Amino acid sequence: MKYFMHILSLLVAFIMVGCGGSSSSSTGNAEVNSNYAYVTDGTSMKVIDITTPSTPVLKGSVMTGSSFKVSVSDGYAYVSEFAPADPYVSIIDIGTPTAPTLAAPVSKGTVFGRVSDMYIEGNVAYISDEYRGIHVVDIGNGVFNPQALEGADAMAVTKLGMELYLIHQGSAYGVQKYNVTTPYVLAAGVINTVDVNAFSYPAPTRTHHSLMENDGTHIIVANVQDEKLKKLSSSLGLILEVDIGGFATALAVSDNYAYVTMHAGVNAPLLVSDDAVKMIDLSSMTVVDTKVLSSASGVAVFDGHVYVTDSTGLHIYDVSSGSMSLVANFASGKGNAIALGK
Repeated sequence: MKYFMHILSLLVAFIMVGCGGSSSSSTGNAEVNSNYAYVTDGTSMKVIDITTPSTPVLKGSVMTGSSFKVSVSDGYAYVSEFAPADPYVSIIDIGTPTAPTLAAPVSKGTVFGRVSDMYIEGNVAYISDEYRGIHVVDIGNGVFNPQALEGADAMAVTKLGMELYLIHQGSAYGVQKYNVTTPYVLAAGVINTVDVNAFSYPAPTRTHHSLMENDGTHIIVANVQDEKLKKLSSSLGLILEVDIGGFATALAVSDNYAYVTMHAGVNAPLLVSDDAVKMIDLSSMTVVDTKVLSSASGVAVFDGHVYVTDSTGLHIYDVSSGSMSLVANFASGKGNAIALGK
């Protein structure tokens, strides 16, 4: 709690000076002993009890603006907002699941455009910003260090060892890694385009973009450029790839499997995308299971279960046997994105 009281007070100070930030984890991660699912739906964030996956229960909700991404850590939810007039991120106190409350809104502005992803480790937060690049927040001693790398269009970020990995759009778009042995000094390293295009489709609504996670050894990329899931080495060499048949909307990695949601949109080329969640074996890079959904947009995994959001509800699958077996459809859980936490 002390950790997030530091970041909360720091972010409130940012608002006063025209800066801001958010705090979350890389897409698809879940806290240990996750008991709740946090789902955004464009106007609110809902708290759903998933202690018993087969019988989810809606516990509470809080109104937001155009909520579209959510991450949670240590008693707070961090909800990114899509519309230009809405906050960069809304920080929500989730200490009481039945009554989540807005703790602080962080404004967009000349420094902060739109959150695309974030990775936090210890006292350091790395924020990828769709329009501004990478922001680094030192929350240990109250120093804030915003850094724009490649200038704009930072779309996804993850960390493996002492290397920070970024999908960006620049003069040579693709995946780049930065050494962060010194936490607040990002030393540019290897870059590999591997056909990864950070730009989302369809422009300019930017509702889709390439996504990235890691499995503890490799970098896993869901690429919107060629509708493939790619496994890269830590030095960014392409190892294997598999056609997933669609434009990814969310990615989670756990226990040697990747789970990717995708859906078709109203504009080309999204019309040729599948609308589903797919389970991929990362050892062989093969699709082992597919479940058809309706505008699938969020995925998280914890303790042998995968939690997927789409326009009809929250869908929970048991994946302990190496395939997806439906255990619950929960209409009240429909939404844009999902994160799991205590």
